[in-house]
Amino acid sequence: MAGSVEWDDAEIDQRLLARVLGSDIKNIHAVWVNLRYCVFIVNLIKGGYIMKVLVTYFSQSGNTEKIAKGIWEEASQANEADLKKLEDVAAEDFAGYDFIFIGSPLHSANLAAPVKAFLTNIQAGSDQKMAGFITHSAPAYPDQDMDAFTEPIKAACKEKGIEYKGCFDCQGALTESMHEAVQKKHNLSDEQWAGMVKQMTGHPNEEDVANAKACAKEVLG
Repeated sequence: MAGSVEWDDAEIDQRLLARVLGSDIKNIHAVWVNLRYCVFIVNLIKGGYIMKVLVTYFSQSGNTEKIAKGIWEEASQANEADLKKLEDVAAEDFAGYDFIFIGSPLHSANLAAPVKAFLTNIQAGSDQKMAGFITHSAPAYPDQDMDAFTEPIKAACKEKGIEYKGCFDCQGALTESMHEAVQKKHNLSDEQWAGMVKQMTGHPNEEDVANAKACAKEVLG
């Protein structure tokens, strides 16, 4: 949360401190422990509990990955945040996080199959929260459609006792190899398809990423 003091073990090596300060390692270790304790107390005073956040995603075109990186950047401002592809997250890893963001593209008006499979197998911890993020080729969808798209996330939260915190969505450009199939599926003329391609090109853009960050900041509190 905002106002927290962070102390990253990876950034400071005790032996290096010993050399710089001209002391032995035993004394430096005592200083180290005391400093960490002080940081802990300051965070308690400020109400600054640092959450452990996971941002995980499935992405083929890079659209969902781009949004994931934006959310991770925002989450990292005041929390300990990890950014991982879905394939790199084991079901049992899930329980070690306070807040999870899970991202997916839409495939035929559904979350990607690997995301749906992952949701059914997660091993939840206690007092966890989860939010989703979705990329899609359409400019926008009605709320009732988004409710249907996010149902697997909401169902997993309900089953596992996780608090559902909503879902961000934005447009993402289709890879060129998918153009013909999607055009045929929606029975669009070449002129209509050209207009759709023009509209989706460049998304997710900087505004989309900024909106994703704002959404993440809001749900993280």
